[in-house]
Amino acid sequence: MAVQTSFNQTDITTPVARRVAVVLLLTRLSIFITFLIWVIDKFARPDHATAVIQAFYGLGGV
Repeated sequence: MAVQTSFNQTDITTPVARRVAVVLLLTRLSIFITFLIWVIDKFARPDHATAVIQAFYGLGGV
C-alpha cells in the first residue's frame, strides 16, 4: 500500500504557513550571521579561540 503525497513548495497560501516560512528564514539568517562572526573571530583572533577552549573545556596548549 503506497501513500502518495504531493507537496508544492511554492504554494504557501495560508497566513500561518507564510509566517512560519518567514520565521524559519529569519532563524536561518540569524544562525548564518552568528556562525560567520564566529568564523571571522577564529581566524582574526586565534588567541581568543585558544582562551575560550582553555576556559570552557580545560584543554591547555591548544
